[in-house]
Amino acid sequence: MIEKEDEIRCPSCRNSVHVRPSDSEVQCKVCSDTILLAGHLCPDCSTYHENDEFLCRNCGSTLSRICQNCRQVNWPGHEFCTSCSELLDLFSQIATQKERSTSQRLQEHMRDAAGIKQLEETASANRMSKMLAIEERRQTEIRKQQAKRKQGERRMFIIVGAAIGFFLLVALVLVILGSLS
Repeated sequence: MIEKEDEIRCPSCRNSVHVRPSDSEVQCKVCSDTILLAGHLCPDCSTYHENDEFLCRNCGSTLSRICQNCRQVNWPGHEFCTSCSELLDLFSQIATQKERSTSQRLQEHMRDAAGIKQLEETASANRMSKMLAIEERRQTEIRKQQAKRKQGERRMFIIVGAAIGFFLLVALVLVILGSLS
């Protein structure tokens, strides 16, 4: 959540948007996009991230801190683990790392990598489902426009056919009247 008065970047147009801790949603003044504030800010560039992501999509900074006690992934702004309340102090993490053997650290890194991979796959699947939904709406709109255009072409064809039939009928009447005279 937004913890202090800050500025975030609009996910749609990248414009700066001013937010307060009490805001649950804000509207971008440039693109009028409504942003629901359920995520977190990148500590380096203030880009707003709605979903759990390992890296900032704007600057590439790390967006997670792994608790050395319970292996819970936490946002970088958290001082204590959200799962076990362990202090997420950098110095204690370094001291803990020194105490472990290389094989233990490698095993932990492999577990962490698997968790990060799962987070990224989930985020990727969410992005893909959003893009597919947008594409489906776009395709539906294209189909509606094509149907509307075909309907207009049919009307035009009927009008032109009726006009040609009318002129042929008038010409036929004139020919008949001319032959009778």
